[in-house]
Amino acid sequence: AYVILHGRSSNDITLTLTSFLPHFNLEYLMYDSYGVGATAILWICNVYHLVFSKKENRILAILLTITTSFPLINYLLNGGLYAHGKCFIPFLPLYILLIGKCLEKINKKDLSWKMLFFSLILSFIFIRSKLANLGYFSIDLIITFIVLYFYSKKHQNIYLLPILIIAFTTCLITNQNDDLLTIKDYQNLQNSRTLPYNLEIPNSNYRLWEDNTNNLNYSQAKNDQRITMYSSTTNPNYADSFYNAFNNNDIHRNKFMFNETNNLFFHRFMGIKYLITNKNIPYGYQKIKDYNTTNLYETNNVLPIGFASSHLLNINEYKNLAFNEQLESFGNNIIIDGLSNNANLTFLSKEIDLEYEVKEKENLEIQKNKDHYLITSQNHNYLNLNLTKPIENQTLIIRFKMNKIPNCKEKDPAITINNVTNKLTCATWKYYNENETFDYVLSSNEPINSLKITFVKGTYDISNLKIYSIPNTYFENNAEINPIELDENVNSNTVLKGTVDVFENGYFIFTIPYDKGFTVLVDDELVNYEKVNEGFIGFPIRSGNHQIELQFEPPWQKLGIILSLSSLIITGIVLISKKKFYCRHN
Repeated sequence: AYVILHGRSSNDITLTLTSFLPHFNLEYLMYDSYGVGATAILWICNVYHLVFSKKENRILAILLTITTSFPLINYLLNGGLYAHGKCFIPFLPLYILLIGKCLEKINKKDLSWKMLFFSLILSFIFIRSKLANLGYFSIDLIITFIVLYFYSKKHQNIYLLPILIIAFTTCLITNQNDDLLTIKDYQNLQNSRTLPYNLEIPNSNYRLWEDNTNNLNYSQAKNDQRITMYSSTTNPNYADSFYNAFNNNDIHRNKFMFNETNNLFFHRFMGIKYLITNKNIPYGYQKIKDYNTTNLYETNNVLPIGFASSHLLNINEYKNLAFNEQLESFGNNIIIDGLSNNANLTFLSKEIDLEYEVKEKENLEIQKNKDHYLITSQNHNYLNLNLTKPIENQTLIIRFKMNKIPNCKEKDPAITINNVTNKLTCATWKYYNENETFDYVLSSNEPINSLKITFVKGTYDISNLKIYSIPNTYFENNAEINPIELDENVNSNTVLKGTVDVFENGYFIFTIPYDKGFTVLVDDELVNYEKVNEGFIGFPIRSGNHQIELQFEPPWQKLGIILSLSSLIITGIVLISKKKFYCRHN
């Protein structure tokens, strides 16, 4: 039984009834590379305190056992993102304390064989999941118990040496999972930087996109306002817009990574005026500067970061449109939870049938069964299609459904069309990307004469293939909007400030993800803002010249400061009191 809140954001929640049942996972505590990193001695000493220890140590062992036994607690400690053992790492000092107390007790008296019995019984009770290192754990458990037994008899520290050897071996083997970077490699990466450190983007009213997956969070320049990011606490409104409204292609195994995209619908709405790349240039971008191994491109075909419009579309009417019509209407209207008014619903995209001939096909088996394509790729294989009639002055929109979700033991299926990639992860992967429908927006300043389609090794079941074309003129900045003129002189709390001439009553929108903590001032008067276009900041505005200011203060920031200062004061009072107590009694 599942309780599912569906979405593609960091707020995704998938809980099962077993989340409320004990489920002790030794991987998290012992052998997992993202876990506590202890060995069987932790388990034995934990059991020892549960059964034989005095009250204070027993309470600590009970609390730690409960904390690590319920997946729901694990899930909450990981901030509601997933269940993972790394949240238990801060408890390591407490586990070490229990191990130290255990060794201290064992050193003073003989270790009873009852200890082994209880260890085995509790192991069967708690270890209900498959332990990847069950054989290793069994050997570790037996050796550690024998070592502790003789240590309790002989009371010599030399008998603890095998436990240290096991710990060292475990650490060595576990850390083989990490790809380490040498100082030389790091320096080479720094030296290979393609752009100068003093690069300055000319206009802060627009955004930058860089064709470099490794630089999702890396700021290249002043006014470098990114649309890419990698964060476990991503704004859910932005995540939903990025993947579900714009249908951007997903190239990562991690759903919290928002990559660069060639989707011109997204570029236009988000104001991506500048590109840093050396390949696959979308329509409308022209090179303005050369660098070492890349170039800087610019276009005038995008909307500014904030603008007013009188074209208002009700969100329910928007959701009833076909997906290609939604893409068009998103950039031509402000979508609100209110009545439509003067909505722009003129659609230019149309479904087409591509005429082509197969130029090359490498190790691909393709079968067609009704509207399904069954494809087997033996390796990283490709298919080259020559278009009988080139696509000129048009952008292609391609969509199809992936009907086979892979097993986690298989490689993630991925399909690349003209350098635009989509990937689907297995459903049980903790970062499951839910990318079960592959979308591609293909454009170029030159006619599109061919399609190169590459398949990662695997089997594919594809259906509901739809191909649309839309004139490139749609992407030219001819929207009926009133752009904001930004003022560069702002204080630390102000995100954006500027003036706008509004020709007709409507709405103003900032293409900044909607969230709590913002303050909107229009002509120095506070106004309420709302979520528009399924995830961005918007508010009604009347015709005329207006000064607009957007401020931000993190929610609960003041309370957090008060609690932190209170904790410091209380800690200081406790330390001073203890010092006076010791001085008085000594």
